Amino acid sequence: MGKCNTKVEEWTVFGERLNAELKRQNMSYREFAKEAGITLGTVCRYAKSERIPRANEILKTSTALGVTCDYLLGLSDDPHKTSKGR
Repeated sequence: MGKCNTKVEEWTVFGERLNAELKRQNMSYREFAKEAGITLGTVCRYAKSERIPRANEILKTSTALGVTCDYLLGLSDDPHKTSKGR
């Protein structure tokens, strides 16, 4: 089985949307980390697009911010709709 070649640069949309939602909701990284149950260091690395989030952390982020995973991943431009429009 081959190694996954996903690059962190390909995940910049996640960091951009995380930052945009935190700003929109006037929430600090520290507040968000506590709400989502993710360490502050990890949140900072996501926000700077230095780390690729695991599936469970994408879900925690989505839940804490009240947006869809599709939105965070760049699959939808509407924070409340999936890529299939639901």
